Amino acid sequence: MRIGGRLRRHVVGASVVTAALLAPACETERLELGWELHPTEENAPPPDAIALTDDTVPPSLSGGPLERWLNARERLTGARTVARFGSEEEGPELFGEVRDARVDQDGRLVVLDYQARSVRFFGPGGDYLHGFGEYGEGPMEWKTAYGLELLGPNRLAVFVGGRRAKVFVHEAGEWQLDSIVGLPVSMNDNCALGDRLFLHGFLARPADEHTLFYEISALGSPNIVRHGRGYQDDFFMVRAGLSEGGIACVPALDQVVFAFQMLPSVRSYSGASGELLWTAYVENYIQQEIHVDPAKGAMKFFHGLPNDYLATVLAMRSGHVVLQYQRYGEMSDLKAVRTYLLDPATGRGSLISEDLPPIESFYEGGYVASFEDPHPRLEVRAFQ
Repeated sequence: MRIGGRLRRHVVGASVVTAALLAPACETERLELGWELHPTEENAPPPDAIALTDDTVPPSLSGGPLERWLNARERLTGARTVARFGSEEEGPELFGEVRDARVDQDGRLVVLDYQARSVRFFGPGGDYLHGFGEYGEGPMEWKTAYGLELLGPNRLAVFVGGRRAKVFVHEAGEWQLDSIVGLPVSMNDNCALGDRLFLHGFLARPADEHTLFYEISALGSPNIVRHGRGYQDDFFMVRAGLSEGGIACVPALDQVVFAFQMLPSVRSYSGASGELLWTAYVENYIQQEIHVDPAKGAMKFFHGLPNDYLATVLAMRSGHVVLQYQRYGEMSDLKAVRTYLLDPATGRGSLISEDLPPIESFYEGGYVASFEDPHPRLEVRAFQ
């Protein structure tokens, strides 16, 4: 199973799942209505939470942990591009919306295109190999897809709508549907610790309101373990919307790190017991304001002011956790991608760059980066 992939979310201030429930608001509305800044006192990081700072190195990190953190920072910022993918011309490199991309154990780049409803394979040299998928309800089709899970040589899962995953195998020179399995949640993000799969998604049911992510021993397993405590609020849409985020698995420490999508909070949980190990928060974080009108069933985000929004939470093969926040200015203008590097054992970390592109996934020797200008494209980068 893969470690260190993520789901792309091409939205501002609202996840794909909750976007239909939310609406932007103008300056006049903001002045007239009662806006509330989150997280509220009940949901704020505890007094002993660790500050993720803009310092050159994390405060209070020293000795071996600091040396390893510095080495990880050097690998990230010094990686070189070894292959590029993406084109404006018709063909397999004409991407619509890249929802997931990672390098498999054979060195192939596997790309899930949300808009084209396809999975495409490219060789290490950049050549297109094969692919499958299209819009529909047939065995090799889907109407929407939220991510991939690599399940070993020539076997993978595509997380489709309706709390389901389609498992495909490559046999006799072609891809075939192997099975369709149910999931405990509508998928937003996933990671793995060995054979254990951890899933995070939209909290759609009252029973899910105190769950941040789910653990299953294998796809389709009926044995489900719930972990974490979601955002607390009287209004369901606030609880659901502000409980969304991303997860990263750290196998060396048997940890699952959860970062909230629209809040500065980051938490680490034991993969074995679900115990909360540490809480951190981004010190220089611009919080978005929210207005809730329970009488009308309305929840609005104000997009006219600068705000930060989680784009990436991933674990490097070294175990270090990478957080990336997109910083938006007025009129939702993307100003920077702020990249933080965390020591997972202590939760200590700091800002390392505002120049790195969004990272799709890590592999043994580097990472896959994504770009949208002048067209959707990908780069495979290698550590030096």
